[in-house]
Amino acid sequence: MTTTMRSHRKSKIYNGNVGKNTKDILQRAKVKKRPIDLVLNDLKESFSSDGNESTSTNDEELYPDKSKRLKDAKKALLSLDSDVMHALEEHSSTSSDEEASKSRGRKERENEEVVLGPDAIKLVQSIETDKIQPALELNKQLSDLNDDNDAIDGFVDKVIEKRRKEDEQRHIKPKTTRDEILKKYRVRKRYMKKFKLPSLLYGAEIIEKIQPHLPVVTDILTGRLNSPFYYEAKQIFQKSSKPFLSVEEFRSLDLNNFLAGFYGFKRQMKVGEEILSKYSSDLKKSKSPTLQWWGAEDFANYVLAPEVLVSLCIAEMKLPKKNGTMEKSRLKVHDLFEDTVEYGIEVADSDPLEAWEVPTEVDQLKELGLDPQKYGSSMWHHTIE
Repeated sequence: MTTTMRSHRKSKIYNGNVGKNTKDILQRAKVKKRPIDLVLNDLKESFSSDGNESTSTNDEELYPDKSKRLKDAKKALLSLDSDVMHALEEHSSTSSDEEASKSRGRKERENEEVVLGPDAIKLVQSIETDKIQPALELNKQLSDLNDDNDAIDGFVDKVIEKRRKEDEQRHIKPKTTRDEILKKYRVRKRYMKKFKLPSLLYGAEIIEKIQPHLPVVTDILTGRLNSPFYYEAKQIFQKSSKPFLSVEEFRSLDLNNFLAGFYGFKRQMKVGEEILSKYSSDLKKSKSPTLQWWGAEDFANYVLAPEVLVSLCIAEMKLPKKNGTMEKSRLKVHDLFEDTVEYGIEVADSDPLEAWEVPTEVDQLKELGLDPQKYGSSMWHHTIE
């Protein structure tokens, strides 16, 4: 076959009915935005029709073989790939826009479900309500219980902090006027003469001296040692209808019943802090209902601390503590504590708790025109050996 014949065939295919019909089909597809699968079907029918028409014309001479005509038609279609691709791109763009619109619709519906919450989402499967109701009730109870626990923990923390501040204001009242200091002096002399009390200790000294007596804490927690302070605390707990010591109940207590007498509240609280730091784990593990109701901190301050100071007082006053006499000595000190509550509040709690506070006391006495050697606490204090 000559080159002229091949060129003639190619020209016939590109410029004849096949090319014209194809362009018409693509133009209609572009204007009417026909789907690509329909466009391809139109093209196929066009080539089939062109092939049939050529049978009755001179084209039959060029295409004696039907399969050959079909191959050439496919080549013609490929030669028009730019127009086809253009149509495909427009169709793809339209489809993409539609898909994007559908996607946005799905996202909006998903967002609506999130906003509406889980109650608005319907289950696909059918579940009988009576079968899942117990689980829903249990879940609600657990949620409410967690909320209650958080609320109780927060409330207890506030109660402890408020009680600590009230305790400081209630019992620790510095003597700032001349009349108050003169009254304090008279109370001190009267009690020292009547009971021959041991000298008051500074905070650091009292912490050092109680160390040998701290095992008393374990004796009380295990029940080996009977404590009047524990008995008093238990009575208050048993009369209460509250799950723990409330602010109202604490305010109504006569805390003088839990005071280590002449030592005063300031020094007693110091001992309570030491007990709490050393026996915190034991206090938290204790199964005692009384301790749990009072709480570890208050139990340490108002039950355990005064008992430790009982042991210290026995040693300071050199009372008998041999077998058979220790119990009597402890009872004697308990009586002494009851008799010296006024001394503890009026004298001990207004004396300097630490040695570095003494210069401030001296300056105050001088401003009031009082002799620090006579009215100050230093003359009544004896440093430990």
